Amino acid sequence: MEEYDKIGIVLLNYNNSTLDTLECVNALIKSGCAQEQIFILDNDSEKKYKDILIKHIPGKVVMSFNPVNSGFAKGCNIGIKYFLNRENISYILLLNNDTIVPVNFLKDLITPFLHLDPTVGIVSPLIYYNTDKNQVWYGGVNYIPSIGCYTHNTDKNKIPINGYVDTNVTTGCCMLFRKTLIEKVGFLDEDYFMYFEDVDFSLKVRRAGFRILLNVDAHIFHKVGTSSEKVSFEKTQYAFKSYKLFIRKNYSSFKRLFYMVMAYIAYIHGGIKLILNRRTGESIIIFKVLFQSICK
Repeated sequence: MEEYDKIGIVLLNYNNSTLDTLECVNALIKSGCAQEQIFILDNDSEKKYKDILIKHIPGKVVMSFNPVNSGFAKGCNIGIKYFLNRENISYILLLNNDTIVPVNFLKDLITPFLHLDPTVGIVSPLIYYNTDKNQVWYGGVNYIPSIGCYTHNTDKNKIPINGYVDTNVTTGCCMLFRKTLIEKVGFLDEDYFMYFEDVDFSLKVRRAGFRILLNVDAHIFHKVGTSSEKVSFEKTQYAFKSYKLFIRKNYSSFKRLFYMVMAYIAYIHGGIKLILNRRTGESIIIFKVLFQSICK
């Protein structure tokens, strides 16, 4: 058995992303992944989407159906716990269901664990947009000191041609780690329903003395919109709520106050820019989220 055959893969499924899940599973299998290595948690989808999964997912892929939508962190933890009890699994890969992996992806991704010292905690690949396979979606991160957080590096000029790069945090879109890491740092924080659970987990991993690497020799494609994608009220609301939670959990009271003030300023600035770009409806969403946040 090759080392990459010991990777257990956790996918979450919800409603109309079901077709993405099917395509992701098929790509994993074509890349050389065994069906038994894949665990799908359906987060309380409508019956018609569950039926699609049951009908089209290959028979040896493990599926579990959550009676409620428990969010990203808790859903991932359910998958992690499943693989913790499997003796033939040594690594766990959290992978978004709206991704496409190339052939030999697992073999390429796992190499830092095989060639570097045990301080390697998490490895993530270079991630491109699926709509533009030359445009980087995730290539490490940039730290924003004014709000105490990070943005994805999308500048190809800042990414080496090959090899591994240390990075402060990674993305829950695709992260590989040893099972033993969970024993040392714990699970993803289930207080986060969606967004920032990956950043929070990354900081826990680094505080425990482990490295987080971007493996440029491995890549995937992510089905997300480009910068022209419209602002969504639900996503904006979850993102801002999770950001506030992240700041509260990871910084002192003075820094929390400073970062929150700066975040409000940044959101207001973003709302004004949308108005100037004649995207008034989307700017209303930004200001509505801010107003609701202040009132709570």
